[in-house]
Amino acid sequence: MNDRWIGVSEPFHSSGQHLGVGFRVTMSDAEATLNRNEPQVQVRCLACDRRLFDVFEVRRFHFQYGMVPNGSLRIERKCPSCKRKNRGVVTASPGDPLTNGSVLEGRWLCPCGKYLGHVDAIRGRMKMSCDRCHAEVRSVAAGAIAVASVPTRPVSNVPDIEPLVADPLADDPFADLTA
Repeated sequence: MNDRWIGVSEPFHSSGQHLGVGFRVTMSDAEATLNRNEPQVQVRCLACDRRLFDVFEVRRFHFQYGMVPNGSLRIERKCPSCKRKNRGVVTASPGDPLTNGSVLEGRWLCPCGKYLGHVDAIRGRMKMSCDRCHAEVRSVAAGAIAVASVPTRPVSNVPDIEPLVADPLADDPFADLTA
């Protein structure tokens, strides 16, 4: 299992705006493919390292290609009051909202009534405050899950191998065959 930590302290424009969050990859894209699982990233508060929510890439089976992304991401957050896991779906493509009925949109409330955050359905962006340090954080789910596709392990130390170059002064093993 991976445990990479990537922190973002100011807006990160290449994959959406992230402010005050860090990402911890628990299942990389390569590991998920190998284990027939879903890539998973924990989004954490950068100030106090509190786990805010998890992002999973939802996959479906395709008869030619195996498990492929279906265009949505599953968000999971544990309620700080009742400890119930709350799940919802957001878009994997910011600007292209999902149209099915299970999409998170607007105020995200736990069934116990606790406010979990605000979800922008068009961008797949979550805004919430940390329960421990009360820092306001925001993150785009598509940008968080993109961290899971970054290579996770360094390439092993391979010794240098001398290139195979024909040495004109060396004896030709096939010389006696051509004569």
